[in-house]
Amino acid sequence: MRLITGNPTAEEFSNLRRAVGWDAPSSAQTEGALYRTSHAVRIEIDDRLCAFGRLVSDGMLCTYFQDMMVTPELQRQGLGTAVMRALQAAAPAPVSGGFRGLIAIPGTESFYERQGFTQQVPQNTVMVLDQDRRS
Repeated sequence: MRLITGNPTAEEFSNLRRAVGWDAPSSAQTEGALYRTSHAVRIEIDDRLCAFGRLVSDGMLCTYFQDMMVTPELQRQGLGTAVMRALQAAAPAPVSGGFRGLIAIPGTESFYERQGFTQQVPQNTVMVLDQDRRS
């Protein structure tokens, strides 16, 4: 098992997204997203991408932990924790009024709570801009 700083290839990223049940954007979209990543950590076993997470940050006010994924057959074996710890160590400390957080998929909250995150419901509501409604 190797913990590596940096992005996987777009193909590896898309394959892991599909493995965890998420849609995979086009190769160009994936490459663009990975290019804009502030910091990324991945775990490879036998040269195969098995876990991944990244930070999207402005370096001061907002840092989002994004795309936390572990291949299903290796979940609950500490890979996600290793990725999260490496990301937390790399995440810039926010200035006063800043934010470090994530949007947890339902059912994953206890994992993130064990990593030090706290739920902000009902204080905050996740809002998403529907791309079809943008002008």
